[in-house]
Amino acid sequence: RITHAVMDLGQAFRNSFQAHCPGVQILYDKFHVIQHLLVALNEVRKQELKRAGQPMRGLLVGKKFILLSRKQHLKGPARQALKPLLGFNCRLFKAHLLKEIFGQLWSSPSKTWARTCFERWVEQLKGSRLAP
Repeated sequence: RITHAVMDLGQAFRNSFQAHCPGVQILYDKFHVIQHLLVALNEVRKQELKRAGQPMRGLLVGKKFILLSRKQHLKGPARQALKPLLGFNCRLFKAHLLKEIFGQLWSSPSKTWARTCFERWVEQLKGSRLAP
């Protein structure tokens, strides 16, 4: 009997498992969840790039992968470029911070702690007023 299913966020997968395996516990894989988060962060970056004046555009152009990378994986010049990028404006900083906090959920010591952190993250997300 199948009790758990791990899948991406596609609705078709969810519908199929619910139809053929009633009561199955659905778990979403980390890669696809983080992928959606990175798409949202990049959307904020694009919005801020459009809103930026000409002098500030140079700060944002070509920095996509620095912004989308996990801070702990950045080394040398890329790590140094992140600070002024995040200092550019509040919306970009909030989006990056939400991404970093969310990434820590997978290292939670317990299910209870992870759920509490996730609920706090959702509240922070709502308070950020970031559409993506």
